[in-house]
Amino acid sequence: MFATFNHAAQGATDCTSCHSKDVPANHFQGQCSNCHTTNAWLPSTFNHAAGDCISCHSKDAPANHFSGQCGACHSTTTWANANFNHAAAGATDCVSCHASQAPAGHFSGQCSECHSTSAWTGATFNHAAQGATDCISCHTKDKPANHFSGQCSECHSTSAWTGATFNHAAQGATDCVSCHSKDAPANHFPGQCSQCHSTSTWSGATFSHTFPLNHGGANSVCATCHPSGPPAYTCTKCHSTASMATRHANVKGYDPTKCADCHPKGNGD
Repeated sequence: MFATFNHAAQGATDCTSCHSKDVPANHFQGQCSNCHTTNAWLPSTFNHAAGDCISCHSKDAPANHFSGQCGACHSTTTWANANFNHAAAGATDCVSCHASQAPAGHFSGQCSECHSTSAWTGATFNHAAQGATDCISCHTKDKPANHFSGQCSECHSTSAWTGATFNHAAQGATDCVSCHSKDAPANHFPGQCSQCHSTSTWSGATFSHTFPLNHGGANSVCATCHPSGPPAYTCTKCHSTASMATRHANVKGYDPTKCADCHPKGNGD
């Protein structure tokens, strides 16, 4: 004859008081009813909601695995298809897990300063929040050959490389030719760009020409005095070489190719 204990009728809820001897080594320490029914030991179903994952599953974690609760990534049905809930796990020290995924020369701060927890792509760096003022420390590889050597922020914004605006005054940039020689067309005036152009645009240039533009009937036709293009000039198209030599016979160091040195205003004095 087999005895049958009616757990419900006896109000028996403290299973371990009777069944502690039935528990195998390293078994879950909670109540038997968390997994077993009162009909039989098998089949058993564990109610994870009532338990502490690591107390049972620490041996299942691979080397260098996240040290938090399994439930932060895994479901109770399978280990596969884990999805890490950074917020639920209170995971703020990204680098502690993701340092190995950063490429060479990568920003050394926390991943969350640029990336979201859903994907690596689509990262956006908040320069202001990071106090990132040393642009060159990250962006030297992005500049083309013979680029301005100053900080990127002196021309570019943090939203895009295009639309750059250089503040010449703030940089004390007075040697225009050092940057803009390649922008000058053939036979262009060799002086500083600022003698004609403004720092806002190339067009609308105004040249300060001390020599009268209407001298000898030139009427602002540059080729009259500059047949080979500026800055070279000649006065012999209108003035006789012999006549000038006679007139300057007593002038020490007279040079018929440097008339403007003594006559910057085109006068005969």
